[in-house]
Amino acid sequence: MDWPALIEGLRIAGLNQTDIARYCGVTRAAVSLLVRRPSTEPGFSFGARMVELYLQRVGDPTPHAKF
Repeated sequence: MDWPALIEGLRIAGLNQTDIARYCGVTRAAVSLLVRRPSTEPGFSFGARMVELYLQRVGDPTPHAKF
């Protein structure tokens, strides 16, 4: 999964890192780490919540996520 691209898609949809972190139940630093270190993988629940948020706010994951 291309987490930095997914987070960028959420940013374009109007969410900032704090919004994403709050929804996912993690710190803003955890979200920032995914942007700064693309090889970092989130825990399962964190990643699942980000994908859920993306699907709710952006819809089609094709432009920003690599499955």
